[in-house]
Amino acid sequence: MAAKKDIKHSERAHALLGASSSGRWLTCTPSARLEENFPESPESVYAAEGTFAHELSELEIRYALDLLTLNEYVYRKNDLMKADFYTEEMVEETDKYIAHVRDSWKAAKAEDKFAEILIEDKIDLSTFIPEGFGSNDIVILSAGTLYVKDLKFGKGVKVSAKDNSQLKLYALGALEKHGFNFEIETIHLEINQPRLNNVSTFELDAVELIAWGVDFVTPRAAEAFEGLGAFVAGDHCRWCKAAVKCKTYAAHNLQAVKDAFTDPELLTDEQLLDVFDKAPAFVKWVNSVADFVKSEALAGRKWAGYKLIEGRSVRSIGDEDKAKEALSKAGLKPGDYLTEKLKGITELTKTLGKKDFDTVLGPLIIKPAGKPALVTVDDPRPELNSAAAVADLFEDESENI
Repeated sequence: MAAKKDIKHSERAHALLGASSSGRWLTCTPSARLEENFPESPESVYAAEGTFAHELSELEIRYALDLLTLNEYVYRKNDLMKADFYTEEMVEETDKYIAHVRDSWKAAKAEDKFAEILIEDKIDLSTFIPEGFGSNDIVILSAGTLYVKDLKFGKGVKVSAKDNSQLKLYALGALEKHGFNFEIETIHLEINQPRLNNVSTFELDAVELIAWGVDFVTPRAAEAFEGLGAFVAGDHCRWCKAAVKCKTYAAHNLQAVKDAFTDPELLTDEQLLDVFDKAPAFVKWVNSVADFVKSEALAGRKWAGYKLIEGRSVRSIGDEDKAKEALSKAGLKPGDYLTEKLKGITELTKTLGKKDFDTVLGPLIIKPAGKPALVTVDDPRPELNSAAAVADLFEDESENI
């Protein structure tokens, strides 16, 4: 059976109190309305890549489940294959997610012959959130369990499904829409990050989820919709558009610095680690303030005591062909002014394909040890525990005196 025309992932509408930003407005309720005073940030290349991964995965899953005709599939697939994001890596990584969804669906059908799977299932959250709505990547209903699966294509930070407010809100909408017909008792939340080989899951009782929606979400969503409540600073501020001018966030960051220097003598190890732990958020905030002030100046705003000047410029040759002609007329040979440079590994992998790349260039690839990085103990990478190895890593960084 052919599927009806679906709204592309990139064309989804966004609610004021969206599930994806719930980590902010459920904690700092006035932030959603405050963010309306700031322009939308341009979509990053990472966000665009994630959107493309969703659209490719959705197409492949629909076709695998016979929800598209062959003609529809070929037409849409050809369109996607023209995109810059369509690479061998993209296909390999989304295939992991697609295979996982197919396996989950196969297991659900084996357990319950009346099981149902829904792709990009639209949900109404207005029972809990004013004007709230959203869309689930994958919903599976089977044997009294509601499965909510969410694809995240980024490879920066692992995301946990445990008490994840975004997934819990998605589950609330799916439960209200489908729960009665399927007598749902258990909620199974899942985040799938194929590029990090991370499949994080979390289960809770359906009654527990509803109580969370009624007792916790509803009153906070009502405050957030009206722009009421107390400002609360924390890790959630890093994604807030208003963070650059928020007094509460500024006070939070400045207080973190003040707390580290309350002792007039040397900092303790604990204080040093406290500063180290807070540094990324503080630096990000300072940089965002600097970027905001500069962008306002470029837009014509005058800041007291500052002025715009032309920055340092690097010279370059405007017309290389004319430059080559001029150098040739000056008596120079091509070898005197031309150089050849091998393309990078990423470009060569795209050209050859991963398998051929490994065959042709694999034996020639070297991977020097990476520079040491201090991370939290829950990072999955092995610890550098050899003093000699650490010394070797730092050797090239020693200062020549």
